[in-house]
Amino acid sequence: MEFKYLYNHEDDAYNAKFNNVSINKIKQYYNMYRIILLIFTVMFLSILIFMIVKGTIWYKILIFAIGMMLPILNIYLKLRLFSKVNNVINYQMIKGEEEEIIITISDDGIIEKDSYNNEILYKWKNIMEVFINDKYMDIMMNKSNPLIIPLRVFNNDKELDEFLELLTSKIKDKQIYNIK
Repeated sequence: MEFKYLYNHEDDAYNAKFNNVSINKIKQYYNMYRIILLIFTVMFLSILIFMIVKGTIWYKILIFAIGMMLPILNIYLKLRLFSKVNNVINYQMIKGEEEEIIITISDDGIIEKDSYNNEILYKWKNIMEVFINDKYMDIMMNKSNPLIIPLRVFNNDKELDEFLELLTSKIKDKQIYNIK
């Protein structure tokens, strides 16, 4: 079973209320890690220069350099990660831009794929509960953001009912709430 739809501004606004990542928190972490990276780098260079001037044995300098580079590398990689996440979160849809989303049902779960070939598998065992309102189906997941499917992907009520039957058979002990 497969459904295609165009993700639009209305979907973007609806999804925003489920976004668990705080942009301000990411910016705070990003700035904190930049300061820590600067402090570590200055300390590393200062101590390294002091050891060379003092005439310390080279193997001690090498061990120190390796030991200090590990936390610097760790901080650098976290900065890169925060920067990429920040860029993704700050991405805003351009007016008139719509993105094709493909929802596929598999034995493992529900697969959501976008036009950029990003693919997410929502495993059946991770589904906690399902809410259906007038326009959207919110499939709440354990420890992650929900899968939100616009009801317009279903051509008629029969397709929606078939999908709900399949969903019910896969998540037997979970509830489906119709809050229309």
